[in-house]
Amino acid sequence: MTDLYKLLQIAEDEAVKLPDLSLSTEHAPNLPVLGAHRKRRGGKGGDFWQFEGYDPLRHEPREISWRRSDLTNGKLLVQQKEEQVTQAVYVWCDNRPDMHYSHSPATHISKADEAKIIALMLTLKLGDCEENVGYLGSNRMISRRVEAMVNAMQELPEQDENAWKNMGEEGRAPISRSGAVLISDFSEDISVIAEKIDWLAGRKMRGHLLQVLDPAEINLPFEGRKAFYSASGHSYELQSPEKLRETYYQRMHEKQKQLIALADAAGWTYSCHITGQDRGPALLPVYEQTEPKLPAFSDGLAKVMKNPDTPAKKSRWPRFGF
Repeated sequence: MTDLYKLLQIAEDEAVKLPDLSLSTEHAPNLPVLGAHRKRRGGKGGDFWQFEGYDPLRHEPREISWRRSDLTNGKLLVQQKEEQVTQAVYVWCDNRPDMHYSHSPATHISKADEAKIIALMLTLKLGDCEENVGYLGSNRMISRRVEAMVNAMQELPEQDENAWKNMGEEGRAPISRSGAVLISDFSEDISVIAEKIDWLAGRKMRGHLLQVLDPAEINLPFEGRKAFYSASGHSYELQSPEKLRETYYQRMHEKQKQLIALADAAGWTYSCHITGQDRGPALLPVYEQTEPKLPAFSDGLAKVMKNPDTPAKKSRWPRFGF
């Protein structure tokens, strides 16, 4: 099992380079990150808003500000608090076997570990701004402490073939009208993904879909006879995978456009991140609204992986409709 505290160290080193996630009230409703935000009107909250006249029908005598009342020739005043809405941001990292793929496990991070690092970076930045964060499906309370997120991740199975289908089946139900950030390669069946987005959107939650892909999944950089193994154990042997690169690339974009359509329909957003690239831009949609950018063919693995005589070593390879 991956040492989560090593991933946390990476997240801490990179999170300090990012700007604060301090969201203004007017921007908060449009972003997946919501948290506790001032509404700039009187109501339940902890901060002073303004003084108003004492009304025995609406106020308790203990609410009277006697010191302030003395300054107004006997007119009784009470402190009005600024209304705040307490919400949370929930993160979820896909842990299906597909997510553990890396084109070079010895030198390149897996998608699963990349997803956890990004989730921890997000938790750190939100906690710095006193935002509550929770892990979707965990029994733990929402918290501003990154240690709570690490503990929630440690309680998860290393791999779960039915991670998408199991989302929301266990743990505390997410707070309505909060935010959700789902981090996955989204190679799950699109109907299952749509069902879960509908469930979260039905709870009035705003969210973001963050797709994490290995660079080898962008442009199929293989030549010669290759054997591909799916997470379910099926194998596919191709004599010349290089002849399928363009078709594969188009299929990948078709799947991504479906994800964008699902996000748009729910009022959510979408972005794609490639392992090995700068993680800062992966969190950009949390700061500002951005247009979805699909990866270019050149964003994939530059060096073609050749193996002309024998099938490839058995590895997990997520498929986009092949």
